[in-house]
Amino acid sequence: YKRAFTACAAVAACAVLGDRLAAQAPGVAAALAAAAAAVWLALVILLPLRLAGTGRPAAADVNGSWYLSAVGTQALAIAATFLHADGILPARLACWAGTSAWLAGVLLYLAVCAAVAARLRVAGLGVAEATAPYWVAMGAASISVLAAAQLLLAGAGPATIGADPLKTLATALWVTATCLIPVLAVRSVWRHVRGSAVRYRADLWMVVFPAGMYAMASMQLGTAERWPVVRLIGTIAVWPATAAWLLTFAALIVSLREPGAAAPVRGAS
Repeated sequence: YKRAFTACAAVAACAVLGDRLAAQAPGVAAALAAAAAAVWLALVILLPLRLAGTGRPAAADVNGSWYLSAVGTQALAIAATFLHADGILPARLACWAGTSAWLAGVLLYLAVCAAVAARLRVAGLGVAEATAPYWVAMGAASISVLAAAQLLLAGAGPATIGADPLKTLATALWVTATCLIPVLAVRSVWRHVRGSAVRYRADLWMVVFPAGMYAMASMQLGTAERWPVVRLIGTIAVWPATAAWLLTFAALIVSLREPGAAAPVRGAS
């Protein structure tokens, strides 16, 4: 249970990369979107079968990586928008597929929030437990905002659930992501102040992804709703996201050069 949902990151990786390549290489973007859909469908079928035999999860099994289920689902909404922009999906199909995936992603996000809240109430979060996976809560809210903004820019909101509900939910999710940043940052610092070692770990990439996604989501939401302040926040957020990537990547390289010794990375959570 603790790592089961990390496979959903592959769906997001394919869709987000496809979105960035859609304008320059639509064929490659379409292939990545197909891969994202195939992996997502496989996970929907295989994960329940795999987890059914492991029994009911303990409270401590629930962690922030569960939010990757929402991240992967929202990535499909993004894929629908760029497939329509490339002329691969007709407008009606893209709108309905994108909005359906988006609503499913929001419901998953809320369900995981309830599960994580129950876990924190029952089992708490010890000093030794990493904060990094819980940054995905902010990343999942951010990719939900990004998907909503792209649906609005593509005109999918008015064609399906309506522009106003989509804007309202996207704004609420953006506020949620923004409010989570100081909470997660304080917990990350507090953990190391209490004596936890500052070292490279693979789960630190769970901090890098949300940082970059928040920046992109803010810029897209600011564009979709014509809010220059929100777009400016996204532009500014690019710099700490870039710094987080550079620090984590540098720590990875150092750790590879020194087998058996974890590399320190300042500011890691």
